[in-house]
Amino acid sequence: MRSNQPDELDKLLDEALASYSSEEPRPGLEQRVLGRVRAAGTQRRFGWWRWAVAIPVLASLLVVAITHRVKPQATIAERTISTAQPPATTDAASAEEPQAAAPRRRHRVVTRPVVARSPLPRLSVFPRPSALSPEERALVDLVARFPDQAREVLIEADQRSAEPIEIRKIQIPPLTGGS
Repeated sequence: MRSNQPDELDKLLDEALASYSSEEPRPGLEQRVLGRVRAAGTQRRFGWWRWAVAIPVLASLLVVAITHRVKPQATIAERTISTAQPPATTDAASAEEPQAAAPRRRHRVVTRPVVARSPLPRLSVFPRPSALSPEERALVDLVARFPDQAREVLIEADQRSAEPIEIRKIQIPPLTGGS
């Protein structure tokens, strides 16, 4: 039974496409298509100028990057080693070497001193308590003098904060006068 379904679907598609094929194209379609094809062919000839500009710009940027490399400054330890005089040698082999020979470079290992960092002090209470401001001192004094009234005020404020906020409807009267 499944073999019949594609046949029915094909028939429906053929009928739908046949109804669309009766439409005629708008006048001048052929001329518009040919004009667009001709225009696309002429644009290709002038696409090389982009590469003619891009290649020299990239080459000059590369030359600038290579010639202007930033050399890192020598560390203090390296400066002291480079300015220090080499130690005098008393070996018989070094005395026999001719003076005309080019001096050899010796590679020195520069070790930086390890700086022990002290850990930050640990506070027993964080954040560290600070002195009371004048307003805070006045509040503490008020609560110490009148504890019952302070308790009532705090309970009342707590009850008000639990109530939902009510916003009255805004009424704006129309403007009068003028044109």
